[in-house]
Amino acid sequence: MGDSKLILCCFIACILFLGVNGENPYRYITWKVTYGDIYPLGVKQQGILINGQFPGPHIDAVTNDNLIISVYNYLNEPFLISWNGVQQRRNSWQDGVSGTNCPIRPGKNFTYVLQVKDQIGSFYYFPSLLFHKAAGGYGAIRIWSRPKIPVPFPSPAGDFTVLAGDWYKRNHYVLRRLLDSGHNLPFPDGLLINGRGWNGYTFTVDPGRTYRFRVSNVGLTTSINFRIQGHKLKLIEVEGSHTLQNTYTSFDIHLGQSCSFLVTADQIPQDYYVVASTRFTRRVLTTTAVLHYSNSKRGVSGPVPGAPTIQIAPSVMQARSIRWNLTASGPRPNPQGSYHYGLITPSRTIMLSNSAPYINGKQRYAVNGVSYVPADTPLKIADYFKIPGVFNLGSTPTWPPSGNNAYFQTSVMAANFREYVEIVFQNWEDTVQSWHIDGYSFFVVGMNGGQWTPASRSSYNLRDTVARCTTQVYPRSWTAIYMALDNVGMWNIRSENWARQYLGQQFYLRVYSPANSWRDELPIPKNALLCGRARDKAYDIKKHLSMILANSIKRNIPQFETVSFKLQFFKPPVRVKVHNMKRVDVDSCWLKGCCSSSSSLDDSGGISVYSPSPSTMRVMRRRHHKDDNLQLPEISLKPPIVRPYVRSKMPRLRWTPDLHQCFVHAVERLGGEDRATPKMVLQIMDVKGLTISHVKSHLQMYRSTKHEQMIQEAATASRRNEKVSELMNCPQNQRFKDQENREKLNVGQHGGADWKCNNQRLVNLGDHSQASDCSICRSLNSKVSQKMSRHGKAETLGLNDVSLELTLA
Repeated sequence: MGDSKLILCCFIACILFLGVNGENPYRYITWKVTYGDIYPLGVKQQGILINGQFPGPHIDAVTNDNLIISVYNYLNEPFLISWNGVQQRRNSWQDGVSGTNCPIRPGKNFTYVLQVKDQIGSFYYFPSLLFHKAAGGYGAIRIWSRPKIPVPFPSPAGDFTVLAGDWYKRNHYVLRRLLDSGHNLPFPDGLLINGRGWNGYTFTVDPGRTYRFRVSNVGLTTSINFRIQGHKLKLIEVEGSHTLQNTYTSFDIHLGQSCSFLVTADQIPQDYYVVASTRFTRRVLTTTAVLHYSNSKRGVSGPVPGAPTIQIAPSVMQARSIRWNLTASGPRPNPQGSYHYGLITPSRTIMLSNSAPYINGKQRYAVNGVSYVPADTPLKIADYFKIPGVFNLGSTPTWPPSGNNAYFQTSVMAANFREYVEIVFQNWEDTVQSWHIDGYSFFVVGMNGGQWTPASRSSYNLRDTVARCTTQVYPRSWTAIYMALDNVGMWNIRSENWARQYLGQQFYLRVYSPANSWRDELPIPKNALLCGRARDKAYDIKKHLSMILANSIKRNIPQFETVSFKLQFFKPPVRVKVHNMKRVDVDSCWLKGCCSSSSSLDDSGGISVYSPSPSTMRVMRRRHHKDDNLQLPEISLKPPIVRPYVRSKMPRLRWTPDLHQCFVHAVERLGGEDRATPKMVLQIMDVKGLTISHVKSHLQMYRSTKHEQMIQEAATASRRNEKVSELMNCPQNQRFKDQENREKLNVGQHGGADWKCNNQRLVNLGDHSQASDCSICRSLNSKVSQKMSRHGKAETLGLNDVSLELTLA
């Protein structure tokens, strides 16, 4: 009995320990996504702002950090954010593309739970739906090495982010309609650096010091060349890989790529151009920022430094010169070169060929003759719930077919977990292609012109090529990569040319593990958004998680004939019972929201366990002996990071309306609830007996209330606009508006004295109309106006309402 008890305790403790990454910190981020007016090229446009910023705020993290990012969608259309370069280990549920996630509906929110597992480097995030990327909404991701992991260069004096790329003056929905009509995008109108045009952004440096510049190409259609007037660029990192520190005067960065340079301020103190220009385009676009020496008294001068434009050979040579630093540590202490990718024989070769066919008379783009069309249900969710008819495995061929026929398909390619594959990107077009693979970092082993053949492998670099997540393919050329399929999930492989991606040059790679183990892939999130054919599947999520844990306990603890346990990470908690190694019962009161008898479920067997959250689990065991009434005591285990509640000895504070008004005044002086900090609020309030703990809790409640109000107001405004638009379509209302416009004209012509008379005629017009159908319209219109009036009055009283809600007993 003692041994069995020890085994059970050890098993449950392991579950809790594995499920709680206690040593890895959590970083909590809240984003409000809104529309706003921006002027990047001097023309007013509708941009997508994150917390009022364009580009959006940086994400700073350290290797293995957990990121909890709450995204509130205040747009009038669905929205998703994807994380370019973040590998989402075992967790394609958080990838943020249409094949893995349901969109965040207007007025709603979704919380991403990411872990930057075993990663360092420079990346970025961007909106992935409805061509939103053309409106902004992107920002930088910087993942730093852990303090004890050495990096192969001295700590720089500063760290600058450069988000550069092409830009259009037209709004994103105009560009989207252009693509939907079967046309390609026109040539871009300009280039931006950090959301600004010519000399619109400044980097300030101190003479003699060295700085790190993280540069990402966040554009839509063109490669760029980056350079700094009079300064050398020392390459140190490419998309999470430390590189040999070669020096360049200018550097090509293709769509979706990111890299880091060290720049030393070793020139005469003055201002210098930071330049980005288009590559491989007949018409060259250029934009500049300013590198400002802190003691400079002279502005930028001289011509903007030149760079290659349409020449391909220099770019190919430069790409081949990027090598892995074999002795440098990556995200782990061991050297990068300890992984000998070139000694592994690929299990198969996949060739992907891009094309630009016309289908049904409209411009499309395709991979191996298949132009991707999104499904009505995210592929990952459909695969999880085994919903038929959403996609077919193998709908994308692994080799280009003969002929030029192309067709529409929700294309998914099948692959097995732990395969090691060779992928060849073959480009027969006259433009540079840029390919990205979500969830992975791959080795770019070779690139050359012409047709790839097996003999091309003789030119591969099998020793020190760089590992990255985005690679270019030059015109009428090929690029080959090696990739270990060590990340289970549904992963997007796409063109980083956003027009080509939108019109079908993408597909999904389903990496499958038959073990169906939480060790290989995390379970579906509890907050997963469900849509399409999976809209009614919320019940199955809890059922599946309970079944997996029950079968794991049943398999690992065969000594007990009956095991009952309670999962408290669900609300309400789950009660699951394993009977005699043959049957699993799950309390249907928890599953279906009713207090009926428990439902018996079949054994799915053979599934490992991974605790989905840091939660408490209570387990009661009962083993049948001669005395059936023998019951073992209850075991209560808690994760090590969960501290017991200790009641504070400080007296509780009651927030009166006057005290709350003082608090609101302090928050507004600091720029709003998102910018205010508890320390600054406490200093401004200057109330005797008020502590920072009181302010912290009150500020958090105030923020939550404000967020809920904003969501409700957005939803209310949306419904109100729909109602008013319906009412305005009434014929009587149209005549009423025409009459009102004529009366306004009279006011302008005859002065304010006639306004009262005109207004009286308008009132009489409404009083004496006898049309029955339109009287209903006027009645409804009146009610809407009254609602709007009451709504406006309520907004003026919002402070008192918040005060009452936040009053503590």
